[in-house]
Amino acid sequence: MKKDEERLREQAVDLFLQVEERPDDPEVRRARDAFLARGARERRAYASVARSWSAARPQRTRRRQGAAIALAALAAVLVLIVGPDALRWYRADHAAGPSGPAVVTLASGDRVHLDAGSAIIERINERTRQVVLLDGAAHFEVEPDGRPFSVEAGSMTARALGTAFAVERGVEGVSVAVSDGRVEALHAGARVALRAGERLRIDSDGGERRDRLSPEAVAAWRQGRLVLQDTSLATVAEVLERRMAGRVVILDPALAARRVTGVFSLADPLATLRVTTGLYGGSVIAAPPFLTLVLAEEALP
Repeated sequence: MKKDEERLREQAVDLFLQVEERPDDPEVRRARDAFLARGARERRAYASVARSWSAARPQRTRRRQGAAIALAALAAVLVLIVGPDALRWYRADHAAGPSGPAVVTLASGDRVHLDAGSAIIERINERTRQVVLLDGAAHFEVEPDGRPFSVEAGSMTARALGTAFAVERGVEGVSVAVSDGRVEALHAGARVALRAGERLRIDSDGGERRDRLSPEAVAAWRQGRLVLQDTSLATVAEVLERRMAGRVVILDPALAARRVTGVFSLADPLATLRVTTGLYGGSVIAAPPFLTLVLAEEALP
């Protein structure tokens, strides 16, 4: 895996330097675009090279017109600096790319539906069945077995009690929702019993919220639906980002904190981003493969 990473970075360096030296050469641009189109790993390698180049070389001033372009350039730099930890993909035993959910079968026979852009580590032995959710969302269908089954996501552990359930982990916290059977959630020394149609959300600051939703709404992304119930736009952007090329950034914290309730389609993530952020006057600027920027109404030129 390490050799593959080094090979991709070498290819990315070569292409990046060719673009820098011959920016108007159509063959060079086509070669770069073909490399980026190969997959998320290639795009991450190229982004890493661009970040290193930007940090190492003197800045050249160029006149740009429009406040939106200036904000997009600033956001791109910030995204490259604080981008996602790509190492999680190399740690994972199973991962799903941006093209959509994937179904995997663990060594124990249990089935896992991985949402787009999600990754897990599998720890199965003779005594226990444990899964670590590194990022994203997953739905677990647990088979009868004498060994306990648990999912670790950040500060929370969900223990299955003969059940099907979903766990989600993102920048704003973790959650567990039960679609069938029962789950015991452990957090901060406390145990919370959940039944079908119940969900526990734990914020990044440790706060807990418990609510209800129909069992059919649990992990609705398996059917291409995004079910939102008092969900922040920051979380919406994160969920949609898993299905898009590059990062999604909401520049205005007040806009990111706005909350949405409703059911939306995941068939066109960019369109859904425009609709949900547009409810509060947000405007979307897409610049694939690296960045999709969301501006608040007052920031528009």
